[in-house]
Amino acid sequence: MFKWIKAELVFTPEVSDAQEILVVGDQILAVGNDLLDLLSGDAHVERIDAGPGSVLVPGFIDNHVHIIGGGGEGGYHTRVPEIQLTDITTCGVTTVIGVLGTDDVTRHLESLLAKARGLEAEGISAFILTGSYSLPTPTLTGSIKRDLLLIDKVLGAGEIAISDHRASKASFQALKDAAVGVRLGGMLSGKGGILQLHVGDDAEGLGPVKRLLEERVLPRHQILPTHVNRTKDLFAEALEYVRDGGQIDLTAFDFPNKRALTAVEAVQQLLAEDLSLENVTMSSDSNGSLPEVDDAGRIIGLRQAKMSVMTKEFCSLIADVGLEWSQALPLVTSNPARLFGLSHKGNLAAGMDADITIFQGAHLDVAHVMAKGQWLVRNQQPVVTGTFETNPF
Repeated sequence: MFKWIKAELVFTPEVSDAQEILVVGDQILAVGNDLLDLLSGDAHVERIDAGPGSVLVPGFIDNHVHIIGGGGEGGYHTRVPEIQLTDITTCGVTTVIGVLGTDDVTRHLESLLAKARGLEAEGISAFILTGSYSLPTPTLTGSIKRDLLLIDKVLGAGEIAISDHRASKASFQALKDAAVGVRLGGMLSGKGGILQLHVGDDAEGLGPVKRLLEERVLPRHQILPTHVNRTKDLFAEALEYVRDGGQIDLTAFDFPNKRALTAVEAVQQLLAEDLSLENVTMSSDSNGSLPEVDDAGRIIGLRQAKMSVMTKEFCSLIADVGLEWSQALPLVTSNPARLFGLSHKGNLAAGMDADITIFQGAHLDVAHVMAKGQWLVRNQQPVVTGTFETNPF
């Protein structure tokens, strides 16, 4: 069956004069106008006209999600629960990349991989990064290189912690070893091979990243520092890093302190510095924990990160800051797709995966979401739920 979808505006994420998308199976067949003319009269077509005020865009890619939950820094009871399907789809997200985080003792890469495969079975696309905060970092097959080469879902390694009180105090050689594993594993597997580095607020900041580059351990395009907007001082470093051609990932923080910048504020600073957003992504850190730590290192507050904050920040870039859709969309579509080597994601074009999000109205509500050719959200309501989100008995 074909699916014909029409919206008032379509961004691919570039500006487009198209108003229609034609989908067959799990792929986009065509983007343009008068697409029904391509089909024979007896073709079975599902027709959806999203109507006035609708904006159709590629499904969002969230490249940093604790899909099995993160946290735990405040004790066993502070382990954040795993994410559910509708937590993702109602935010307009159709692809996630799962990470482990701080706790690699009571949480495991095997569970991370299983959760990714479970989310795939429920309807979206899901991948993972091997490793955790720790160095040497845990793996599934014995090495980062083998994980990338042998496991389809593994796109890189991360989030490995640097410049953070929770980071391993291993030698720099351990970080170099991880970087080499990513480099070789990415080359041999044909994947993006990304080393995602959790950057804390210690004084060394992006120092370890710069050293990896100075020693020519890993090319710049394979390194992705994340959480770089956690403090103003760190973000000042990040601005210079982008100016030198580096890639950064902004976290959609909903932080209770004045040291961090929101993702919106970070984007505004990037533009004020006349820096391109081409090498910038935005992610949610969803289902991780947001600890507030005092000067003595004691946790004085702890909250759960939510994917909805990323969607809210994106909409704020459009509605409040006044960015064009084509400026803001690459942060959560084509940029992460290019970075992680997801060649069938992040763009609307013939042959691409049919991952589509439709916003509606002045408040930019997520009205409809399609992943791999199947509707998961219609009229702001999930029509597909996770296996255990509802109890049929």
